[in-house]
Amino acid sequence: MIPQRRWSPDNHAAVTSFLDSLQGRAGPLTAAFDWDETCIFRCLGTASFRLAIDRLELRFSPDALAELLRGWSGDVAVSAQGVSFEALYDDIVEDWSAVWPMVRDGRHDDARAAHPVTWRDLRARLGFLYDAYEFTEGLGPPVAYPYLVELLAGRTEAELEDLARRAWAMACAEVPEDRAWTSQAGRSPAVTWAWTSGMKLNVEMLDLARALDAAGVQVWVITASGEAFIRAGVQITGFPAPMERVVGIRLQRDASGVTLPKCPPFDTHPLTWRAGKAETIRRLLPAPPVFTAGDTNTDVEMLTAFPETELRLVVYRGSRGAIERVYAHARGEGTLSGRTLLQGRDEVQGGFAPRVV
Repeated sequence: MIPQRRWSPDNHAAVTSFLDSLQGRAGPLTAAFDWDETCIFRCLGTASFRLAIDRLELRFSPDALAELLRGWSGDVAVSAQGVSFEALYDDIVEDWSAVWPMVRDGRHDDARAAHPVTWRDLRARLGFLYDAYEFTEGLGPPVAYPYLVELLAGRTEAELEDLARRAWAMACAEVPEDRAWTSQAGRSPAVTWAWTSGMKLNVEMLDLARALDAAGVQVWVITASGEAFIRAGVQITGFPAPMERVVGIRLQRDASGVTLPKCPPFDTHPLTWRAGKAETIRRLLPAPPVFTAGDTNTDVEMLTAFPETELRLVVYRGSRGAIERVYAHARGEGTLSGRTLLQGRDEVQGGFAPRVV
């Protein structure tokens, strides 16, 4: 039995019954977990990105950065927020050109001290760009999610994992609160990137994953964040998934093992978002999952695609969109197989909340 902790009573009973049903079952049995906002409170992928842009830890020359930026938006000229990508890119490259000589020499703190306004403008613009890609028609998550990882290329996998470990320590030490970075107007208007600080492990999910592992179930993590970042998170928390069972957005590497700012073709390594999560499960897991866990639209296909799934757990955030179909099944509507549980959480301090959703 797993500890009660802050599970809702009904969910704890349902999970306990499910774990009991696994005893003595023939394998292979598998379970697929999302990571950010499911196994942890907040997002380790974006925290790693935020740390890197705040500390000016990019590894591209201004010319290389300019080429990358224009490749991400392609023929799309204006963001959903009404900002010209070309104007925004010009501002970003100008900012980066100002700090690059010191950054190139490893003097990141000196660059921030010598160019405080430029530094603040740059990090706000790079953060805003993530939102701009995500919400702009013709771009969306298939551009935005890789952007968070590709911008941090030029590192080995070990260096990416080290960045994530530093981001974890930073975010776990933060007070949970709404924060924002705002730029000045330049060629582009003033832009803002906002987020909520803080991070913690959902210890109930760790208990559950360990119980599944003890019952002979292969535990997998399928994430829409950078694979190296979440592998670091899995190691930090002791989550029982070996590194080969943590699958996320992956970068290509050169002959020396340094990552390149491009993902493998999605037909060889699917983008682990929406249907790509389900496709990844079909390709890599030895059997369809008997258990899945997620929190939002990104996870819908992973949660719903497999009739063999006996129990799905959704960390409830009140999201709108495709995930509402999964909410409905948990409330006795719809035709999904198996059983769906909605688990509330504390939106202020993080972690589960023992209430009925």
